[in-house]
Amino acid sequence: MSSPNSWAWNYFYTDKKRHGQNQSANNAWCKACLNAEIGRLREGDILAVAVGLGVTRSEEELHIHGELDVLPRSQSIHILTKK
Repeated sequence: MSSPNSWAWNYFYTDKKRHGQNQSANNAWCKACLNAEIGRLREGDILAVAVGLGVTRSEEELHIHGELDVLPRSQSIHILTKK
């Protein structure tokens, strides 16, 4: 995996947990994909509250659920920084 100072980390988020069966790289999520999913979940919560069917989740809960909905990648940083 590339250095934490790599420009690519501006576009990816990691939970520092190992990815996949061979455990050779960390989980990495595209920040734009994760933020889009969190926004979708937040909008769903707002609609659910508006019609009396739910409550809003905290930002931490939204982030956790976003990570579950968007599949992590293990090689994204490596591929982006490969010359």
